[in-house]
Amino acid sequence: MKRRTLQGGSAATLLDPARPEGLHLINRKLNYTMDDRPVFWFINAVGKGLKDYALTPFWNMHVGIAYRVREHR
Repeated sequence: MKRRTLQGGSAATLLDPARPEGLHLINRKLNYTMDDRPVFWFINAVGKGLKDYALTPFWNMHVGIAYRVREHR
């Protein structure tokens, strides 16, 4: 699908967060791809907890996910 066909003409009217269609497209562009290519998300974080009234790092978290989004038709 061509970009202009998807956008319906103007990008300003399409990417309007006040409209439900615009909000959906903004979310899709930020989180996924506009086609069915694989997407990989990865986070490298530290798990923290409260110990002796102080926030203390307890463990490292290495989490990744690979997925593909398909449009339901």
